[in-house]
Amino acid sequence: HEFRTPLASIINYADLAREASATEADIRKSVEAIARSGHHLNSLVEAVLDEARLDAGQVQLRERHFDLFALLDDVAAIMAPLAAEKALSFATLVDTEVPQHIVADDVCLRQILINLLGNAVKYTDEGSVRLFLIHNDGRLIATISDTGPGISRDDQERVFGAFERGGDDSADRSGAGLGLTITLQLVELMGGEVSLDSGPGQGCTVSVHVPVSVGEAMLARSSDLPAAPDEDTQASESRTVLICDDDEDMRALLEHYLHRAGYAIIISVNAADAVEKTISLQPDIVLMDINVPGMSGSEAAAELRRREYSGPVIALTASLISDAERENFTRCFRKPAQMQELLLTIKSLTHDA
Repeated sequence: HEFRTPLASIINYADLAREASATEADIRKSVEAIARSGHHLNSLVEAVLDEARLDAGQVQLRERHFDLFALLDDVAAIMAPLAAEKALSFATLVDTEVPQHIVADDVCLRQILINLLGNAVKYTDEGSVRLFLIHNDGRLIATISDTGPGISRDDQERVFGAFERGGDDSADRSGAGLGLTITLQLVELMGGEVSLDSGPGQGCTVSVHVPVSVGEAMLARSSDLPAAPDEDTQASESRTVLICDDDEDMRALLEHYLHRAGYAIIISVNAADAVEKTISLQPDIVLMDINVPGMSGSEAAAELRRREYSGPVIALTASLISDAERENFTRCFRKPAQMQELLLTIKSLTHDA
């Protein structure tokens, strides 16, 4: 049910946009709905994959310097429309002592906040959802409160179990439920802790405490970068990218963005062909889908290294990838990749930064 609902929305709105009688407003509405449902569907898939990766011990903490306020803007941009759809009040409140720039695992922190806020919105039918942040003694404390039905004390021990949220009506709620299990594991991975305060009819308050270091001010916020390629992602001189992907739509999408950014393109639809073209044509960088017919992308990357191709090879994967497979790749992106981040990575690896 969790996966079929957004998938049905995507299919139905796509059919609407293809109708001969569809107006410009119909098409715009359909595209926006498809985008929302697509992102939601991706979050469900990510939750399942992350659960598998966490269980397999494949998730490692990657701390970096980032703009916390930009991350909060991104989270609010995702959650506010979901709250608005249910006529809920949504707000993010940040204490004046919270530093704008911190050092921590931003990917883990983002997912923790989205999981907890998404859960609060999902189970609150009226009222509000609030995110409040403070910084105290080297720890970032994020408190998410809602005016939902609350959780009885007996059910609170089970609240972080996969697909469990107390009460008999949980089956009627949408969402994969795995988010809470993953949240607890991610918080523990960051060296933090989670507390829950709730009761029937009292709403829910979840507090997350994670250690962070204060960072220095950065020159630009990542959220200030536009979604479409701009001069920051443009190749400063002619560069060639080889794309190996058997999915026609994905190839077309990558080719579109890379052409706009000024790159020349070489196309391969299977890994064996990609290896031969890479060795003979020597592109500046290779984008390699892991799951291509015949020779896998991982095998192709290993073969390229064996044949002494020294350029960067970026993995594009919709599935889990082991540490052994990662060794032959310069970077790994999980599909659907964020194009802005991918373009910036390509520019950096081809020495255009």
